Amino acid sequence: LPLFFKLPQATLSAIVITAMFGLLKFSYFRQLRRINRGEFAYAMAALLGVLLLGILPGVAFGVILAIVVLVHRVSHPATAVLGRLPGTDTYCDITVHPEAQTLAGLLIFRFDAPIIFANARYFGNKVRQLIAEAEIPVRAIVFPSQQINHLDSTGAELLTKLQTELGTKGITLSFAETKNALRQTIRRTGLEGKIGVDHFYESIEDGVQAFLQCPDKMDENSC
Repeated sequence: LPLFFKLPQATLSAIVITAMFGLLKFSYFRQLRRINRGEFAYAMAALLGVLLLGILPGVAFGVILAIVVLVHRVSHPATAVLGRLPGTDTYCDITVHPEAQTLAGLLIFRFDAPIIFANARYFGNKVRQLIAEAEIPVRAIVFPSQQINHLDSTGAELLTKLQTELGTKGITLSFAETKNALRQTIRRTGLEGKIGVDHFYESIEDGVQAFLQCPDKMDENSC
């Protein structure tokens, strides 16, 4: 603009910086830091990208960063080993509630996401890792599946292979709190027949009681 043409670069820089500070909402960043430090870090990285690279490259950097974070979250969702709180029928994450009690030989593993192509391998590897790290050999696994609202073909293939693999080791798979849509998908894949319809429980407690009544394989025919 002709009005700013003869101004020194230092003056122009000061004008731009002042304008940017007026656009920044520091209260928002403080609130974001209190709510979620991970998102605060992403926001600061995007801001630095704009300051160091320029507006368009900085925005592009922020978009790419958001996509990378999203892919990582989908492919590595939260998981938990559950235990029962003493004196209750409530099951919760044993890392959050160290007082929660687990049963020797029984693994209650919660996966907080759909089982799809992006995280199926992670799911399988996590299960194998927990089995390998168990101090007492795992004989049965219960999957609380309230958080699993979708199962694609890759996830179904993974579960089928996992059921066969662990079955050769004498480890039984069961599901609890399975939503109807997921149950229908499992049925269509033929996995329900391999697992056994009696290994789908209305609650985690039902699965635990089945294990206590028949700790070897959670199978009434083997008791």
